Amino acid sequence: AYSSTASKGMKVGYIDFTTSSVTFDLQAPTAGTYVIVLRTGNGSSQNATASHLVSVNNGTALTLSTANSGWNNW
Repeated sequence: AYSSTASKGMKVGYIDFTTSSVTFDLQAPTAGTYVIVLRTGNGSSQNATASHLVSVNNGTALTLSTANSGWNNW
């Protein structure tokens, strides 16, 4: 979805359910180690922490937890 405050104007939202998922296909110029930067916004009710699983190349998923900071507050 479009967001004027998001990187290059685009964001992913409403991944609120255990069945929600997002997949990105990335191409690296060469094999090696790279840094992935994730910007998050969390406006969950009651100041809840949001948690998502993140994996690379179908590897072991790591938990990414985001404190409540409001929507579109990167």
